Order: sequence, then C-alpha cells, then structure tokens
Amino acid sequence: MNRLISPADVLAQVVAALPEDMIDDVVIIGSLAAGIHFFGGDSDAQVRTKDIDCLLSPHVRAVRSGRVAIEKLLDQGWN
Repeated sequence: MNRLISPADVLAQVVAALPEDMIDDVVIIGSLAAGIHFFGGDSDAQVRTKDIDCLLSPHVRAVRSGRVAIEKLLDQGWN
C-alpha cells in the first residue's frame, strides 16, 4: 500500500531506531531520499511510498549490519 508520509519524520524515526554505530552504514535511496533532497526537513511535505529503500555500506559490514538493523527494527514493531 502506498501512503503519504513525511520524509523528514520517517528519516528521524529510522535514525532513532537503528543502532548508533550503524547509522553511517545506511544509505537511504528511492522516494524517501528524493523527498529529503527536495523538501529538506519540512515535516509538512509528503511523498507517497510503501517502503524505505536503502543500501548498506561498506560491503564488508553489510551482511552483519543488515541483520542487526532488520532484527532491531522488527523488534520495535516495524514491518
């Protein structure tokens, strides 16, 4: 389901939910990144999306970081 969300608010939630030592390993892409680029921190601006697309970097830590991030987000009720 696509729904309207505030990119700034969702990004803040993601940053708060991730382990602090992983934040620099996550690169947000897709509609959320476009919304941040064009709207900045304006929490009134919204984009339509169904998910948060991201990349994990660097490659050596990506698998471990991805597993830790997904487990933490699922534990906090993200789905």
